[in-house]
Amino acid sequence: MGRKEAISKAREGENLRLMARYNQDEYIEDNINQILNDAAQYFKEATTEDSTYAWAWAHWGVTLSYLGGIEKRLNPSKSNFYNEADSKYENAIQCNPNYAWALAHRGENKIWWAIDQKTRGIDKNVKILLTDAEQYLNQAIEIDANYTWAYVRRGFVYRFLGLLNGEDGGGQGTQQQPYYDRAIQDFNSAIQGNDKYAWARAFRAVVHRQKARALQDAGLIEEARREWELTYQDVETALKTYAKVFKRPKVLDLGFLFLPPYENPRETHSFDESPSGQYAQLALHAYEEGYERLNKEEIDRVLANIAKEWVSVAQ
Repeated sequence: MGRKEAISKAREGENLRLMARYNQDEYIEDNINQILNDAAQYFKEATTEDSTYAWAWAHWGVTLSYLGGIEKRLNPSKSNFYNEADSKYENAIQCNPNYAWALAHRGENKIWWAIDQKTRGIDKNVKILLTDAEQYLNQAIEIDANYTWAYVRRGFVYRFLGLLNGEDGGGQGTQQQPYYDRAIQDFNSAIQGNDKYAWARAFRAVVHRQKARALQDAGLIEEARREWELTYQDVETALKTYAKVFKRPKVLDLGFLFLPPYENPRETHSFDESPSGQYAQLALHAYEEGYERLNKEEIDRVLANIAKEWVSVAQ
């Protein structure tokens, strides 16, 4: 049977994987975990039919990484899924060393794995995983210099490394932010390649916000104000480009993105009581209890309030 049968099985697996992703994005409470396990089984059968089928290996990897991502916080199986996913990406790359998609997604898997290790307090693994992620994303970009998705993920690596490097200032302030600057450069590259890339603008806004807070803590008010302006510009453009860009609360940073500058006179309520604070709390709930426990109507309501909150700050 060989490749023809392998392609057929891999397509079945990919259809299921995409169905699971759609269901999660639209808060459809089907058994996402089971759908993904079924998808993984199809990819397993495809690679059994043809062990040189790089596409099937890579998409099996992303399915396993996704399974790790939907597990609850501190669940030991998260790391197991990320480890398994990494081995599938390795097989894909052995079949095709120039497979940019597999290299980039292997890098992303390393990012999620690093986050999991950081959450568990296994700090010794975090820098290693992020360095690996950077390496694979570098390779993907070397193969395809226009790979905007890979630029965004590498930017996320630099943003994470910046946090580890203390570039948020830790409340003391700092002007030295080399990793944050590299992150912004990568987000810039992604946006230059696709000016409709809302996620790139959203993540760039996160980094501008972190730079702003650190500069403000250091007493560099004018520099901080400029970073705040860039933050709000990116938020506005991202929302106009794709209204649902902030819909997934599992990206926890975005819940805190909208907090206005300290000295802003319009900030009359505490963050915890604000729409931004509500969003952050929903994000944490999703992370700790499981994404499927969220209420779609509540998310939509909070997002609508966030839009109003941002307008009041930006005026």
